Amino acid sequence: MFTPQFWETLIQLITQGEPVSPGVTNRPIIQLDQNVRYLWDILQAHSIGSALFARAVSVDASTVVGTPVSYDPVNQKFVPALALTTVDSDDGRLVLADQARVWGLVYKKHNATLADLLLCGYATLDLTGVVNLLRPGIYYLSHVQPGKLTTQNFPLNIPVLLSDGDKKVFVFPQLLDTLNHHQHYRFSLTCLPAGNHTPPAPGNPHVITSPDPNLPGWLPANHPIFGGNAPTGAKFGYNLSQHPALQQQWPPPLSSVYLEWNHPDSSIGFTGVPLDQYGLCKIDQHGIWWMTDCYNQVPWPKDYDTSSPPPPPSGPCYTSIMRMNLWFSKINYSSDPYLVKSLTSADPRLIVRCRGTNNPCSTGNLELDLDLNFVVNNNQHGYLVFKDFNQTNNEFTRGPVVEGLYSLSNALQITSTTSETRTINSVNRQVHYGLIGLSFNIDLKSETEVQLVRLDSVEEQYYQNVTYLSFPKNKHSEIRCKLFVPIDLDVSSLGSGTQLKLYFRLLLLARSAGTLPNLSITARRIPYPSTNLSPLALPGPSSEFNVPIVTSVTTTAPNQYFSADSDSFNVNNGDTIFFSIKRSPDSYNDEVGIFRIIGKLIVV
Repeated sequence: MFTPQFWETLIQLITQGEPVSPGVTNRPIIQLDQNVRYLWDILQAHSIGSALFARAVSVDASTVVGTPVSYDPVNQKFVPALALTTVDSDDGRLVLADQARVWGLVYKKHNATLADLLLCGYATLDLTGVVNLLRPGIYYLSHVQPGKLTTQNFPLNIPVLLSDGDKKVFVFPQLLDTLNHHQHYRFSLTCLPAGNHTPPAPGNPHVITSPDPNLPGWLPANHPIFGGNAPTGAKFGYNLSQHPALQQQWPPPLSSVYLEWNHPDSSIGFTGVPLDQYGLCKIDQHGIWWMTDCYNQVPWPKDYDTSSPPPPPSGPCYTSIMRMNLWFSKINYSSDPYLVKSLTSADPRLIVRCRGTNNPCSTGNLELDLDLNFVVNNNQHGYLVFKDFNQTNNEFTRGPVVEGLYSLSNALQITSTTSETRTINSVNRQVHYGLIGLSFNIDLKSETEVQLVRLDSVEEQYYQNVTYLSFPKNKHSEIRCKLFVPIDLDVSSLGSGTQLKLYFRLLLLARSAGTLPNLSITARRIPYPSTNLSPLALPGPSSEFNVPIVTSVTTTAPNQYFSADSDSFNVNNGDTIFFSIKRSPDSYNDEVGIFRIIGKLIVV
């Protein structure tokens, strides 16, 4: 059937003076017939809406009738389509290239670069120029030859049309990316140590020193950033924290993971890395783990030196450099019965929020958290508590702890941040919790008997029937005393660092109002023999030591009395302590009396 190329907008009628001939006479009839046929072809093609066309569009000169085309936005024309993929640099997803997005097929060529496109629908179309053998069935976009169709269903299947095996076709390009049924990802891993590395001698293991979790690449598997999740035997772990695009998609479906490695010392090109239990690398929900540190078997060049990294390859010849690509796929469900549209919690203890934030969410990338504050009873007594969570069995483990402390003896003093009165075995006890402090209180039995040994210029005096030792004014006066530290008072059981100490407490009497002088005290320790019948050298005057004390108190009336404590000093059980209390000439114009001398033992 004759098909005109264009609609004739001007009908050339016979004019006055034109020679009468069949060509002139039939010219307007032929033009009208051409327009009628053009309208008929359009009606036939549309068949009352059975096909959709784009008329007179720019195409590449290589296109023929039947060529599937994609749009080239740079050159603003339609070009032969080809099933290609590319990697999205933002998130590592494998997506269809622009050349794989079919707009339609060339339906009619007006000239080399102008054509009508059959966008979709049912029509008559000759496919012999774009297929090897025409037969009934679904035709897919070729991934080998641009602008060709094939009946082979490759993994990257882009269906274009359905043919009856003759010239009738139903064209229906898919706007939905076929890869949307499952997302393919490819990530290029960093083949460098995240820290300092010096090339080892051949045969020696590789070591990363001064690991830096802020660097991309590989860290020692025991680095704290991995939280102890490295599998047994792992030597290095990939630093996902410095590869955000990969971390966003982690973990992948472990059954679909493939790791390829281009090793400079191997044959040119990538090869697969053995994975899992006996592999060179192990991949799990926690990360990527390299299982060996042997020489030249690590995921970075064996001669890589952090202090002087090698320059990039140059020159006309191919230089193999270390590269590593991680591939995996994630399945997407495209129908409502398999799609989680939103997620909310029916229990306030279960929190649904946007991944990586504290914002509540119900759609998108979500994460779940458990708020255990809702299940805490702060007043619950008992000694069994949760101690750990077993991720293998998905269960909490519990065990006993010390619930609280209370004292059965006044000699044991307990302090704490929290305490309460509880009835234990019908007796009210003060039970302590939190930060606990313990002290062994021997003050109740710590006052030792002091014996008077010698008086020098000191007299026994009386005032209102109160006996005291009088230190006269303007004279050197002194008393010598001794006391005994109990032999059975052993504080070593209280723990290492525990020390027994002694200090003196004097009860002084001021016979006149005024400021009393500072008395002085010296002491000498005579240790108790640790073994019977083993002679020891008696400590002499050189072993005498000062015991600081302040007695210079101002009284406001005669015959007032007060106590004064000396500094403490170390003693041991069984010690005999000799000490002297002295007064030298001073400005206090009266006698100073002592009516009681106390030796106090303390434990620190």
